[in-house]
Amino acid sequence: MIGYYVHHQGSGHLNRARTVAAHCPVPVTGLSTLPEPQDWPWPGQWVRLPRDDDGDPAGFGDVTAGGRLHWAPVGHAGLRGRMALVARWIEAASPRLLMSDVSVEVALLARLLGTPVAVAAMRGDRTDPPHRMAYDLAELLLAPWPAALPEPGWPAHWAARTVHTGAFSRFDGRPRAVRAPGPGRADLSRADRPRTDLSRADRPRTDRPRTDRPRTDRSRTDRSRTELLPTDPLPTDPLPTDPSPMNLSPTDLSRTDLSPADSARTPRKVLLLMGAGGTDVSPGEVKAARAATPGWEWTTLGGPEGGWSADPWPALCAADVVVTHAGQNALAECAAARRPAVVVPQERPFGEQAATGRALTRGDLAVVTPRWPAPDAWPALLEQAYEQGGDRWSRWAPGDGAIRAATALAEAAGFTAPARDLGGPDDPTAPRTPGALDHPTAPRTPGAPDHPAAPRTPGAP
Repeated sequence: MIGYYVHHQGSGHLNRARTVAAHCPVPVTGLSTLPEPQDWPWPGQWVRLPRDDDGDPAGFGDVTAGGRLHWAPVGHAGLRGRMALVARWIEAASPRLLMSDVSVEVALLARLLGTPVAVAAMRGDRTDPPHRMAYDLAELLLAPWPAALPEPGWPAHWAARTVHTGAFSRFDGRPRAVRAPGPGRADLSRADRPRTDLSRADRPRTDRPRTDRPRTDRSRTDRSRTELLPTDPLPTDPLPTDPSPMNLSPTDLSRTDLSPADSARTPRKVLLLMGAGGTDVSPGEVKAARAATPGWEWTTLGGPEGGWSADPWPALCAADVVVTHAGQNALAECAAARRPAVVVPQERPFGEQAATGRALTRGDLAVVTPRWPAPDAWPALLEQAYEQGGDRWSRWAPGDGAIRAATALAEAAGFTAPARDLGGPDDPTAPRTPGALDHPTAPRTPGAPDHPAAPRTPGAP
C-alpha cells in the first residue's frame, strides 16, 4: 500500500496523482480535502480530510510555528481532525510509503509515525526551513522536469535522492488529431505526433536492466541517476539554442510557404489556458490582446471569464499557439499536445512559476515573457511561437513520465513489480487492501465529517 496526499489548490496536483496512481503496481490510497474523483484508479481507496483553513483567520495564531512550518493554525478543529485521520489511516493500513504532493506537515507527520516519505519536488526557492526539512527527510524526491534542466542551487544530498521523470499529464499517449494543411494551419509532421506504443515491454522495470528505455537507479546512496541511452534526447542531445534553419522541424519548414494573404484569409487559433489556481491577468488585458491580433481567433479556458472543459484535449490539439501560465500541469498538457506556446509565468509562492519560465528559456522550448505583454507586442510573440513550433516539447515531456514516477514510488516502497498499463487496476472488481477510511465499512474519527473542497489561504501548503 502507498498513500498519496493530494493538495486541493488548483487541478494540477489531482491530475498528477490520478495519472501516477493509474500506473502503480500496488494499491494507492488518496488523502485529500477533495472528494474521491470518479475515475480514481483504485476505487474506494480515498481518505476525505477536513478543511484546515476555514473560520476567522484572526484566530489562527502563528500558523508557521515560528517559521518552522507552512500551515498549522492554532486551535483549529479541522487541523486536528485532519491529522488524526491521516494518523489513523497510517495505523490501519501500514503503508510502505507516503507520497506528499504537497504538504510539509503531512510529510512530517508520516515520518514521525515511522512511514517513509516521498515528496513532489517543486521549482523555485525551497531553502526556507519547512521545505528544507521536508526535502531532507524524504526518501525520494520526484521532479517532474527533465534532468537536463535541473533546478539551480539544490544541495547535493537533494540531487542524490531525486528522480527526474520529465513532465507528464493525463493526456500522455493520447493520439493527437492530424489536421489537413491549409492557409493559416500547420501541417503536423510525424515528429509532432504522440507515441502511443508505450507497451509494458517498453517501460522501465525493476527486475532486469533494459537497453531500450530509461530505468531508475533506486539505491539509497544515489537516487539522482536516471540512466538514459543515446535514444533519449535529454542529456545526450544538447538542447538547441541556435534558431537557424538546421534546428527547424518539417513542421516549421512547412510554415514558411504561407503567404501573408493566406494567413489573413483564415484566422489561426490561439488557446488561452488560465488554469484553476488563480491568475494575475485581467479580462481587460485579454480583451486588448485579442483586439491587437485580428489574424488570430482566441478561445479562453479557465479564469474568471473563460469557459470550462473536462476534456481540453481537442482544444489543445486544434490550437496553432497556446498561451498559458507556467504551472506544471498546464505546461505538461501543452507539451503532450506538442503545441507552440507563449508562456507567461504568474506570481506564486517561492517564485515557482518564474523559475519554471527560466528553465523553459534555457531549453529554448517556448516563448517566455515575464509578465502579460502590452497589446502591441502580441502579434510578434504569436508569430515567434508559431514559427518555433512544438516539437521541442519532447525534451520536456518524453511521454512516459508517469510510468517513471510510478516505478520510482514502487521501488522506494520496496516493490519490484513493473508499472501497470495505462488505465489503473487490471480488475476493477478485485478486492482492495483494507484501510481506506472513506470506505463505507471503515471506521471514522468521530466529529471529523467530510468537508467540501474550498480555496486555501494563499501560500498555504
